[in-house]
Amino acid sequence: MDVATLSDRAGEESRNTFAIKHFKRRSTEWIEMRRCKKYHLGAPMTRDESEQIEILLTDWYQWQAGYFPALGGGRVDPSCRNFPESDRHSDIEDRTDAAERRLKKKQAEQVDLCVDALVWQQRASIQTHMKNKLAGVEVWSNPRITFEEMHELYQDAKQALLPALRRRGMIKSVVVG
Repeated sequence: MDVATLSDRAGEESRNTFAIKHFKRRSTEWIEMRRCKKYHLGAPMTRDESEQIEILLTDWYQWQAGYFPALGGGRVDPSCRNFPESDRHSDIEDRTDAAERRLKKKQAEQVDLCVDALVWQQRASIQTHMKNKLAGVEVWSNPRITFEEMHELYQDAKQALLPALRRRGMIKSVVVG
């Protein structure tokens, strides 16, 4: 064999090993990218998870809409705040209702933290959607966003909220199998 043939074979072998190494590296990068993307985006949202998010957002919106700043002086003397008069005559139903209200308040505070992390367009679409949902008709709108865009942003917001609510233990995943 002459020198030209040997150099051609050596060049071809080095190109093949480069191609194999490049392919392996690219395929592992692609697998890593898919895995990381799947980890960050999470699995697709199920109907049950979507309904759970709807319930949490509805409770959150009602909690948020019921907020009124306390202006003026307090109604009770500071030394007597921990002695509510209403607890003296309350029955089990009243105490259960009070416990449920406290639970919904704590859940709404956690949802509020998650919603605050969203972009303003998603927060606006959630607010508008919740107003329309509680009104029963679509009367509220955003002049900057069409209804179709608002619905897409609302679905994106629910998808973005899913991992955060899962981390906080507020979404119960149903295991099928």
